[in-house]
Amino acid sequence: MSQKQSTPVFIQLGLPKTATTTIRFNLFARHSQVYYLGKFLGGGFPAAVRPVLVDKFVPIKTFDEGDIHQASINEQLAYAAENHLKPVLAQEGLAGGFLRSKRRQASLFKDNFGSCKAILFVREQTSFLKSFYVQMLRNFNQGSAGKDPRWMYLLGKPPRYFDINQWMTWAWHIGGVPQGYIRYADTAAAYASVFGMENVRIFIFEQFVQQPEVFVRSLCEFIGIDETEAFELMRAKRSNVRLTTAYIENVQNTERSATLKKAFRQASQEERRRLLIPERSDGERINPVFSPKWLDKIDKLSRKQNRRLAANWNLPVKDFGYKI
Repeated sequence: MSQKQSTPVFIQLGLPKTATTTIRFNLFARHSQVYYLGKFLGGGFPAAVRPVLVDKFVPIKTFDEGDIHQASINEQLAYAAENHLKPVLAQEGLAGGFLRSKRRQASLFKDNFGSCKAILFVREQTSFLKSFYVQMLRNFNQGSAGKDPRWMYLLGKPPRYFDINQWMTWAWHIGGVPQGYIRYADTAAAYASVFGMENVRIFIFEQFVQQPEVFVRSLCEFIGIDETEAFELMRAKRSNVRLTTAYIENVQNTERSATLKKAFRQASQEERRRLLIPERSDGERINPVFSPKWLDKIDKLSRKQNRRLAANWNLPVKDFGYKI
């Protein structure tokens, strides 16, 4: 890494379903003091960043001088330093995977970006898994997950409904999902082993819900950006569409009907969304129910992870309903 940095690169690791989309699109991508290296709404990652995220190295294409986001990482960091901006990379999937992959990813960031600080959002595990399951149900039926050979082998082609216990049984050992996400004390430790504990900051999602100003102020202080501008940006925040039980009914009805199933499989991603997502979203929210087996397994893992967060990071997780 030849580029001298006046400020580290801040890496937001996730978790998904912890306001990461709201924060990155409304705050990081729009704040005047941030040089945003993450994914843009309606677009992908800057060209120089993509090889690092997928653990590959490919030549970077030449770029228009008017679009610095097509430049090399060194050139982008130099641009940020010259303009007194804080580089922030946001990618919620970085918190997933097995422990060895998290350590490798942290080392890869250090090799490519130099000085880094990690930001990790956490959420009580049972609540997180319920929300993440709903996202995966949607992704399978409308997005790229439905084309993944591993999932097609287990589930067949979409449309397909599966409950949370079926999903846990299938997903638990595939690529470290979802257990990789709820092992967030492991994630924090992996990044701390590379960057140092003082350069890893953990934020509690439940505090964002209950005390948003405290959450945003702490986040801005860690990065070193103006909190007043951040509050203004967050007031106009956009939220994800909340799915209701009507979505499950639409998936099941489409799965049962040969005519609807054929139309669905021939439809575009946007057409699939319109077929499955009800026009009205004010119905009963999906509330998945874990089996006793999975509740016990999640509970045992959660307590170990939460105790480590409380002991090693001095986080008041118990105050927000986390099991210790």
